[in-house]
Amino acid sequence: MNRLLGVLVALAVVVCAQGCSTTVLTAECANPKVSNSSVPFVYLVMLPYAYRGKEEPSVLHQVAAVSLNDVAGLQVVRMGAETTDMHVTLLRDSGKGCDIEEVYKVFTEKHFFERELRSTVVFYWGEIFEVDDRMIVQSHIRMLWKNPEESLVNVDVTLPSDRSRLRFTGFVPYATVSFPPRTLPVENEEGSGLRLRMSLEAHSAPTMQADKVPLPKRFIISRREGDWVELRDASTHTTSWIAVTDRGANAKSLLPELSFAHALAAYASFSRVPNNAIASDSIRWLDEFRAGYGTQGASEALRQPNAVADAVEAVLRMNENRGEQDRRRVVELMDRAVGALPTSSAVLNLSAISRIEQCCSTREAASEIQRGLELARQLDAGNEMVAQNLLNWYRLLAEKDASVWPGTKEEIRRRAAELAEALR
Repeated sequence: MNRLLGVLVALAVVVCAQGCSTTVLTAECANPKVSNSSVPFVYLVMLPYAYRGKEEPSVLHQVAAVSLNDVAGLQVVRMGAETTDMHVTLLRDSGKGCDIEEVYKVFTEKHFFERELRSTVVFYWGEIFEVDDRMIVQSHIRMLWKNPEESLVNVDVTLPSDRSRLRFTGFVPYATVSFPPRTLPVENEEGSGLRLRMSLEAHSAPTMQADKVPLPKRFIISRREGDWVELRDASTHTTSWIAVTDRGANAKSLLPELSFAHALAAYASFSRVPNNAIASDSIRWLDEFRAGYGTQGASEALRQPNAVADAVEAVLRMNENRGEQDRRRVVELMDRAVGALPTSSAVLNLSAISRIEQCCSTREAASEIQRGLELARQLDAGNEMVAQNLLNWYRLLAEKDASVWPGTKEEIRRRAAELAEALR
């Protein structure tokens, strides 16, 4: 990533579409930092892909590794043109290594966490290995919530009898998401890392036929025209252009995990300020992630990332302003997430509470909710959140017509009394 980082020192990106701003800066891994020129909804901190091979890589693989980091940087520039209220830090290795645990430790130190961080952080990093003359890449994502309350999903239901409210709470289980290792193309073929490096070249006008010009060392994204982003040099005010999606379909296929990171960043923004525009952006990037994997998307190795993606999209579609089609999609997505992670109490709990607002016209629907909550309780008996949800479910069920109850009145009352006693 050195070539790109060298031209992005203290980069400030202003996204004009909605009058909001995205600041992008660079820093050394040994001294990570964030920009607080304005208060962002979320930070994205991207570490460079690190080579983890036992021996020195070949020249071809060295070029491919550099290219991969360039493509990752290009994706961030592209995101700067499409995202609002996010700040980005591109970390660079100054020769001392770039370890996620060391970077994460800095961000969680009391002084840094309390005084420097104003919002949630999405960390993105990866490794490159050389196996039998093949270049293997693996990517990871981790979230650090500044305010843990924003990570929670709440569903409130009003009881008809006394107008009191019951709250059901869940969360998406994504502390760290690791993607499966994949072969990185390194030959001079369409879609390879070597070919994609060309996309970082700046032009004097928004066309590949225009003269190539040097990338400015510090610039502002002043506007976007289709697949092109205009860069304005912060010192000289001269302009140049970068194509962010001309070969972007290939770039997105090369690193679909970055689309996932972008989706989680938008999801973190949605958790602070819910609105349909942010939700739609996040869903679009989740679709981009799924499309990037193509036929490999159903592989066992993608079970956890796919389940997290489905759960995130389900929460985004639970917005009360969305319609019946979205409600059906929520059920479909959570069924898939439960199928992928059937022993995850967090997924079972979230799936159950996502159905409660529409509950319950049939015994089957009520039984599905109760089974999910009771199984989540069995799998994680010490989880007070799940236990409270189950108790609230028994209280809500008591106000429903007996024809939809999964059990007898006596049985429901007994379970509720036992659970209430356990929670004292």
